[in-house]
Amino acid sequence: MRDQCRIWHSRLADGAPPNWRKLGENVGMGGAVGQIHTAYMNSPGHRANVLDPEFTDIGTAAVWGNCGGYRTLFTVHVFMKS
Repeated sequence: MRDQCRIWHSRLADGAPPNWRKLGENVGMGGAVGQIHTAYMNSPGHRANVLDPEFTDIGTAAVWGNCGGYRTLFTVHVFMKS
């Protein structure tokens, strides 16, 4: 995503272990951690993933890139109920 300066959702089930029961994913990009967090929490679907008590596992990643001359942070959260 960083190299293409855009975000998209993955096909979560393709990489999930066989015991998964529920999957969720948040992807975001912006100029700062706080900016992306605010966007997640202001989006009903992303907020629901963050606050869903059914999820038992989470994986996260963040990487900085340069998009159009601007320093840009890309973040991913993957949620799973096993």
